[in-house]
Amino acid sequence: MQGTHEQGRAMSIGVMTYIWEHSRQKGSALLLLLAIADHAHDDGSGAYPTVQRLANKIRMTVRNTQLLLKRLETDGDLLIIRNGGPDGANLYQIPLGGANFT
Repeated sequence: MQGTHEQGRAMSIGVMTYIWEHSRQKGSALLLLLAIADHAHDDGSGAYPTVQRLANKIRMTVRNTQLLLKRLETDGDLLIIRNGGPDGANLYQIPLGGANFT
């Protein structure tokens, strides 16, 4: 199920539900993963929010958000394609069904 945000970005309730049900992440890392899912397509791809936007959503500093992004990537819960989005933005993908989801 896919809808759109006020700024035309995709959102996927299905991806968010999948994360709630299957992610092993906790606390701020889980919140960040959900914030990215809020921008993703139904397959977990296509998210390209800025780090500043994500930091604002999860109410953390940009630096803490960057550290959490790195942790999610290291844990295998997030793929980051640097400069892969529009205007050189990072492109995020949540690998649904990956080994790090229960």
